[in-house]
Amino acid sequence: FYEYEDFKHNENEDGLRGNVYLSFNYKINETVSSSTTCYFQPLLDNLEEHRVRFQTGLDIFLTKTLSFDINFNVVQDTSLPKEVNPTDTDYLFG
Repeated sequence: FYEYEDFKHNENEDGLRGNVYLSFNYKINETVSSSTTCYFQPLLDNLEEHRVRFQTGLDIFLTKTLSFDINFNVVQDTSLPKEVNPTDTDYLFG
């Protein structure tokens, strides 16, 4: 895919990135399922600049129309400015 990034105090960067991912879904039982996806997105003209994204989650179905979700995400980006932490994590409960 094509991207364009504009960081303050840093060179603008654009380029083509590849996108390779693996995904796994598993139904634990009738009310609980899990999913995990891992993406690798290298800059095609410089493979040392890449992103890795890992997403995993658990869905707990309380009723047919209501569920409780637990999600965890990690993103590693080697092409960010030096002032920016290259690893970002977040959790979602709801």
